[in-house]
Amino acid sequence: MTDTVQQVAVVYGVVRITLLSGDTLAVPRALFRLHPLKVSDTVDVEAYWQKCAKDEYTLGMEKAVRALTARERTQKELERSLLRAGYRPDTTRRIVDYLAERRYVDDERYAMQLVQVRQRKHSARRIAQSMQQKGIARETVEAVLEQHVTEDVQQELLDDLARKYLRRHPDIKTPQERQKAIASLVRRGFSYDMAREALQKAQAQKEQD
Repeated sequence: MTDTVQQVAVVYGVVRITLLSGDTLAVPRALFRLHPLKVSDTVDVEAYWQKCAKDEYTLGMEKAVRALTARERTQKELERSLLRAGYRPDTTRRIVDYLAERRYVDDERYAMQLVQVRQRKHSARRIAQSMQQKGIARETVEAVLEQHVTEDVQQELLDDLARKYLRRHPDIKTPQERQKAIASLVRRGFSYDMAREALQKAQAQKEQD
């Protein structure tokens, strides 16, 4: 079924083509340069996409490879990047699947690198939240944390945070002040019991000093 181009505009790097029917096509800018349309052109939308399909895949793959060359990304991050650039969902999925099958994009590898960088500064819960926000599957998050986040490192981090809190607030006397201190540690991603015990230990060490 044919339609007529009413407007062509570039919005955030994506070419938006408004048709007489009211439908809108979103075309990656690089692809539009190869397959341009102008106002008043008659277009068969299905035929247009069929004509563009090979170039869309090639350009999308090139964009994905450039993104991965710049830095490690998760599958979801790569998918979002391609969709924002105007690549269609089915094309995007094919590209991401191809790269994932060959481990050019690897969520488990990304998660392991994130743990190595953050486990001495962030709780396991915070690290897990960060992974999930980046679209890493829950089972992958849990497996990586179990294998690579040690209890000793996490306890050392919590103890250090408790000592730092006491240096900033040396006179904790009332129950309200104690609860505020514990809450501060809980917000860093540790359980209430762990935070309470770490605070007690830090206070005992401070008194001995």
